[in-house]
Amino acid sequence: QLIPEELTFTLSFCKGDKRQVATIRDEVTPSEVVSELSFRLNPDPQYAKTVKTIEINKELMINGQKIKIERLDIFPTQAKLLLICAENNSAYIKGLDLWLEDDKGNRYEPKNNGITATFSSDNENVASLWIESSYFAKTQTLKLCINGIQMIAKDALFGVIDYQTGTITNLPKDVRVEEISLQGNNLHISLVGKSPKPNHTFQIAGWEYWHGDEKCSFGSRSSTTGDDEYHFIEMFEIKKFDVSSQYKLKWNYGPIEALKEPISITLYNK
Repeated sequence: QLIPEELTFTLSFCKGDKRQVATIRDEVTPSEVVSELSFRLNPDPQYAKTVKTIEINKELMINGQKIKIERLDIFPTQAKLLLICAENNSAYIKGLDLWLEDDKGNRYEPKNNGITATFSSDNENVASLWIESSYFAKTQTLKLCINGIQMIAKDALFGVIDYQTGTITNLPKDVRVEEISLQGNNLHISLVGKSPKPNHTFQIAGWEYWHGDEKCSFGSRSSTTGDDEYHFIEMFEIKKFDVSSQYKLKWNYGPIEALKEPISITLYNK
């Protein structure tokens, strides 16, 4: 595939509720745009498809869950750590609290925007994590450091909604119900999440809900900032809610569990 000589990006600034976070599905009408900023980038073709691969193939037992660290692919702009989670684990692995560290004391943190991870074919276990790149650093050693794990017990993957009591079962740690209300025929749900890091949000529940055994899409969903930089609110709407039926959310978030003994793996030592 040919790499373009020049890329032009345009950033539009629009009117709107400052608490509202737009999703990728939102559309902006010209009347809402108050200003625009354009800039150009000229890609350097010498770095196209350039990657340094470090084979690791190390099996770990982390808080009772078996995970194989397969390899690390280091690209000029980011690094990709590939993982394989054992099928017989008692929990689904949603992420790892980790970083890369070199002999100069530089830390390469996980990405917190754009694509941060990919998941297995069943969309339950994490399959890769994206990290800042050490590609241009002239280092003698590189270590992978793991300090925590994010997981959801397989028997707590779903939360059953009880709109009469305003509760949902199996709520993840640091998540609470702000509101469950029936407005006309539609059920509105607001969940408050607490992040371990400031200004860092995560997806609490999946994109679909279950009505009995049928998987359905929400009428709408959005998120806003919370009362401080550690909290945020995720909102859902279930249209034509049937009070006599069972509805379930599928949790996507697992809180970070710190390891009693952090793990350090030397990837190379020149």
